[in-house]
Amino acid sequence: MDRRDFVLLCLAALLAVGLPSSGVCLGDTLTVIQRPLLNIPSIVRPGDTLSIECEADEATSGWAVALARDGRTLPLPVIDSFYDPTTLWWRIDALVPPVTIYDLYDLIVRADGLADTTRHAVKVISEFKHDYYFIHI
Repeated sequence: MDRRDFVLLCLAALLAVGLPSSGVCLGDTLTVIQRPLLNIPSIVRPGDTLSIECEADEATSGWAVALARDGRTLPLPVIDSFYDPTTLWWRIDALVPPVTIYDLYDLIVRADGLADTTRHAVKVISEFKHDYYFIHI
């Protein structure tokens, strides 16, 4: 490799490292919502209780939960919320209302100025099947 090629290679490497990211988020950074997540989704039916685990201060209150899909938001009534001092997490139970589309939903949680959204964290289905097949890659 001659000097010119080496300089061009170094310049290309510096440009690649120094370029801003495309802004596309490939995954969710754990902030408030700890479960369910994209890689550990909850599968629920309308009428089921959706259990959510969140990291927040023990004094946090005013929990609100919603499902979102295609720009539409569906609020979920919060049934119960309690703080677990052993995990330092909140558990919020919300009722899954009837939906018009059975699909993956983003989960939105808000409380006392906190807000977090986890993409594709909740799968709403009409009924549970008896047989399942899994492919692990």
